[in-house]
Amino acid sequence: MAVNPHTYANTLTAAVPHGIGAIWAAMLWEVYWNLVDAHGFNPDLAQDGTTGGNNLALRLVSDGLKLQPCSPGFVDGRNAILAADMALTGGANQCLIWQGFAKRGLGFSASQGSANSNADNVAAFDMPLSCQSLNATPLSQDVCQGTAAVYTLTANGAFTGTVQLSAVGNPSPSMVDFSVNPITAPGSSEMTIDNTGGVAVGNYTITATGDDGIWADSAEVELNILAGAPSPP
Repeated sequence: MAVNPHTYANTLTAAVPHGIGAIWAAMLWEVYWNLVDAHGFNPDLAQDGTTGGNNLALRLVSDGLKLQPCSPGFVDGRNAILAADMALTGGANQCLIWQGFAKRGLGFSASQGSANSNADNVAAFDMPLSCQSLNATPLSQDVCQGTAAVYTLTANGAFTGTVQLSAVGNPSPSMVDFSVNPITAPGSSEMTIDNTGGVAVGNYTITATGDDGIWADSAEVELNILAGAPSPP
């Protein structure tokens, strides 16, 4: 993104056709590398889509061309590639494809407006619920100063293999600890926010993240710090 920061939002002002096409190519590049990371690279480009993520990406994009409507917009093109994966692999790569598009603003809630115009495109970076792979319970906790808060993080969905957990946003001087880290998906770990005695009274948002090296997802939880209980009489 530091080299090429273009997202779907840039289509509003991009030149037609090549500026628009460059943004679409950047999205396909993200999808391509997600598939290569997951399935490896096959230098023999004559092989089919079952032999390497690079050949799979070429197959899905080509098949998507056959499934999209005439005069397609970006959302049409994205949906056609997702449909091609459903037809070819039974949907085994749906979340990898979604991740590539969502990174560049063609997420689940993105809108192409009129397919023949780039003036009413709306970017979005969200994922479908089926690809939200890190879940937290409870989503909010009230604790007194000095009391630990414990949340259960569950990794499933698009995660495979070993998932490394991390968290940011916990108020100073509290500390974050995981009962198991990394975890093997599907699996769970308890995230404990401790050392809350010196934390100011207030509401805080903590973002937990899981990363398996290919796929990353986050979950937000609320921590409400209340004044400590009164001393015994």
